Amino acid sequence: MKRLKKVFGSLAFLMFFLIYGTVGAIEHNTLSLFEGTVRLIIFLALWVFFIYLAGGFEEYTERKK
Repeated sequence: MKRLKKVFGSLAFLMFFLIYGTVGAIEHNTLSLFEGTVRLIIFLALWVFFIYLAGGFEEYTERKK
């Protein structure tokens, strides 16, 4: 289980940079606002999901086990 948490944490890290890149693409007008918004919603949902799977929302005492 500990190995899976590291994998999901790495995927959450990747999602953060995909969100960051999408925002930059919208700012430089290389991506339309509508398409960028759709991508951001998808990437944000995946980011939160992977953080949850990595144990990011657990209490500290639960994570220690």
